[in-house]
Amino acid sequence: MELLKTEKVNKTDVNIEIDQTVSGIVFLSLLLRDKIMAKVANLISPEKSCPYIFVMSHFEEFAYNNMTNLSKTAIDFLKNNRKLHKYALMCYTHL
Repeated sequence: MELLKTEKVNKTDVNIEIDQTVSGIVFLSLLLRDKIMAKVANLISPEKSCPYIFVMSHFEEFAYNNMTNLSKTAIDFLKNNRKLHKYALMCYTHL
């Protein structure tokens, strides 16, 4: 709700550390109040993590459960390509 108040006064009491790599997931975790996402985005976790590696670690299971006609070569490429997961997550969070 604090973020909604920014329209009127152009400032908020919510402290957010913004960086260019995970700003989308930071805002999304705040808006959704999602603790797992906030931990992955390094908002509430004492250990640093990488959101893209987190997504990569779940990709193979997701692919086999939701996609058809997948080759082993395609799966290996998709599950190990950090840059691909980075761009996909950035596109998803900025839509």
